[in-house]
Amino acid sequence: MVDIKKVSLAPPREKIEFTGERCTPWITTGLLSEHLHRYLSVLELVEGKTVLDIACGEGYGAALMRNAGASSVLGIDIDQEIIVRANRIYGREELSFACGDIREDLNIPSKKFDVITCFETIEHIDAQDAFMAELARVLAPGGTLIISTPDAKRPGAENENNPFHEKELSIEEFQDLVGRHFAYSEMNYQRFVCGSVMSGPDGAITPNQSFWERNGFLAYENTRGLQHQKFAIISASDRPVSALSTGLLHDGHILASLRTALRAATE
Repeated sequence: MVDIKKVSLAPPREKIEFTGERCTPWITTGLLSEHLHRYLSVLELVEGKTVLDIACGEGYGAALMRNAGASSVLGIDIDQEIIVRANRIYGREELSFACGDIREDLNIPSKKFDVITCFETIEHIDAQDAFMAELARVLAPGGTLIISTPDAKRPGAENENNPFHEKELSIEEFQDLVGRHFAYSEMNYQRFVCGSVMSGPDGAITPNQSFWERNGFLAYENTRGLQHQKFAIISASDRPVSALSTGLLHDGHILASLRTALRAATE
């Protein structure tokens, strides 16, 4: 597996305002960290590979993967206007965007892509088995699908009412769905956190990890792992899968924006 040290993207020439659903690179909340971290976690898998980015949205994730060494990336989204913009802003050799409806056949040749990324998408459709079968059809033998969705049982989910979500899945339901279409899979979890990080002498997160979480005034519990996960991320294939590059995304710009918002609200 390639060790990706750096990846960058020039600021797009045209800004898109945040509507509340589609993530854009200009927002300064934990939402961007969550979306961006999913793309960063697959960069080591896409080196030299043909990649399909399902529900690519604004296009920054597909562009990051191409910049990280993917041999080609195709982004697909249902919004014709956003696809025209993505081709205008990011499109170049071996990086293109096309309009497509994930509720229908993708109109793509079978076994075409080495890697498929599908982040925060499956909860937007009801015919989920048919969609998974279509992803399996266009994935090349030995290829990898990386797919994520919010956990339907996440804390506070009962108080959320996202009009864009057709069918949210629990982690067990998500695993069962993927397992019906792929012989091998590996689960990872994600949530937004804010706090201190302690690393080993080489700067890496040590195998003997602690995950301290506050649950009262100077009351903390060492859970030894990520608890109360918000998102489930599965790597799936017809062969044993490579582990994702899990870890921490630290974004000082987002944290500074959160502090500014809190200070303004307090005042």
